[in-house]
Amino acid sequence: MPVVNVRMSSLSASFPSIQLNEIIEKLPYVGLDIEGIDEDRGIIKVEFNPNRPDYSSEKGILRALKGLLEREMGLPIIKCIENTDYVIGISDTVTDIRPVICGVVAKRPNPLNEYEISQLISMQEDLHNGIGRKRKKSSIGLHDLDSILFPLSYTTVSKQFSFIPLGEYIEYTVGDILNSFEVGKEYGYIVNKGPKYPMLIDAQKNVLSFPPIINGNLTKISFNTKI
Repeated sequence: MPVVNVRMSSLSASFPSIQLNEIIEKLPYVGLDIEGIDEDRGIIKVEFNPNRPDYSSEKGILRALKGLLEREMGLPIIKCIENTDYVIGISDTVTDIRPVICGVVAKRPNPLNEYEISQLISMQEDLHNGIGRKRKKSSIGLHDLDSILFPLSYTTVSKQFSFIPLGEYIEYTVGDILNSFEVGKEYGYIVNKGPKYPMLIDAQKNVLSFPPIINGNLTKISFNTKI
């Protein structure tokens, strides 16, 4: 079962009129198991069912507790959803390999902090392994929008195509990534169906992602990311 970290400080800040130990005692009432409590770090390790993707982050767990404790009732309200000019062109060549892609742009005034980035990455991997069936059915890429020039192209490339993968500083070919990178050796079978491989590229021919294997390094999220 996947595990997510919940900060004790977040619990106390969300429910200032309730003692922390009382809030912790309520976690099983929303279908969560407490795996452990790290007093030194101020963290509660919470185990959740993969069928509840809303529990894959601290914010989702706080939302559930707010409902249980009657602080905020009903479905969450998401504001400012609108159509944009951000376009992803899809090539016919991906049809028999990995045919579906979609995206969403999330904005806010302040950049991400270290804890939020760690939560996003943890949530991403939990969703990959659960609902995504170890990336076979679906995978998620997180990107810094300021590094991208639209329109995007979801297309295919050969094994000799090269780019700088996430966390690296030099280019590697698709073949190198599939044969030498741990993530390529683990998930390469999903797209290793012929001479072509899926690739998400922006208008400047920069690689955003080689799905479902690895993102490009150019669009990695950081402490400067707001979008």
